[in-house]
Amino acid sequence: MKVLNTEEKDFFSTLKETAFINPFSLRRQELNRKIAGIKNLSGEQLLRKMINSVADRIKQIEMEGRGDLGSYTGEKREIMRIALLFDIYQRCGTYEEVARKTKLDRRTVRKYIHTTKQYH
Repeated sequence: MKVLNTEEKDFFSTLKETAFINPFSLRRQELNRKIAGIKNLSGEQLLRKMINSVADRIKQIEMEGRGDLGSYTGEKREIMRIALLFDIYQRCGTYEEVARKTKLDRRTVRKYIHTTKQYH
């Protein structure tokens, strides 16, 4: 089984919370800043930094051979499933495109990724 170190687990747990929170709330802004590692940005710049930070983490995990969701169990699997769906949504732009690429039902994709078109 693949493992996440404590810092990675914290990062992706924060992302999991972010994916299910109102994108217009103050809490969401706080979480976006935490993920991006930046305190003073807001708006589109903050979203881009946050999305890039997630993409960089996913790339690193994939490069280390830890990108296969089947290698995780329990809570870590759920955290990574949401992280991977969030990342692919940012690259694809629509639930339908994510569903097509992942061969998941569009409703399943939508259930796990609560974001808006504001990321485009």
